Amino acid sequence: MGPAPEEERNDAHLPPEESWFVGRRWLGVFAAVLAVANAALVVLDLSTGDVVTAGDRVLTVVRIVLVGTFTLQALYELRPRVVVDVVGVHHQELRRRTYRWQEISEIRSVAKWGETFVELVRHDGEAVRLPRSTEHLDVLRRWHAATPGGTAP
Repeated sequence: MGPAPEEERNDAHLPPEESWFVGRRWLGVFAAVLAVANAALVVLDLSTGDVVTAGDRVLTVVRIVLVGTFTLQALYELRPRVVVDVVGVHHQELRRRTYRWQEISEIRSVAKWGETFVELVRHDGEAVRLPRSTEHLDVLRRWHAATPGGTAP
């Protein structure tokens, strides 16, 4: 039986995992409010029976499309997280992607167009951007150095 993950790490003082939110909460809440408002208008239109003209039907369909669009935008903004553990970096948006420490050769801060973000550079040269994570650059580098396959910063 091999050593436990706690014993494999170079730094036993790291917690089991660390995570942070990387979405834009204000935009997610705003999109959710717009989705609910449009859904209420669709329900009102359909329950009153006033949908009689072609224009009313088109407006109802447009509102239904807006409900779906704003709901997806709210999910996209309210769900994203970055989770770091002994396995690697897990970037969770609508789906979860895992980048193992053995795949990552460098962690760097990059500035483009006035925005600073973190890039995980893989051994094949591909760079993966982590939005709104620059204040956690030291956390990422500490985990990278402390896990098997990671390198010192």
